[in-house]
Amino acid sequence: MAHPLVHPEEWLILPEEEQLLINRTPDGRLGFAVLLKFFQVKGRFPNRLGEVGKDIVASIAAQIGVPIEAWHDAEGFSGAESAYHPAYKPVWTF
Repeated sequence: MAHPLVHPEEWLILPEEEQLLINRTPDGRLGFAVLLKFFQVKGRFPNRLGEVGKDIVASIAAQIGVPIEAWHDAEGFSGAESAYHPAYKPVWTF
C-alpha cells in the first residue's frame, strides 16, 4: 500500500542531498532522491515502485525540478537490490 504524504517535511530534499543528484539523468535524479528519502523515512527500500505514493513522488519531483514522468515502473525493479548499489554507500551514516 502506498504511503500518504502525512509529514511533508520528512520528504524534503536537503541541500547536502542535492549534491548527491549532480551528474545524474533526470530519471536517475528522481529515482535516487525517492529511494533515498523513502529509506530515511521508512528505514528500508520499497519492495516495488507502486509502494511509493504518487504524492511523495510528485513532491520530490517538484523539489528537484524533474518532471514526474521520469518516475516509471522500471522492469525488474527490486528495492532490496537497491540497498547494495554502490551509489548509496556514501549516504549511509549510521
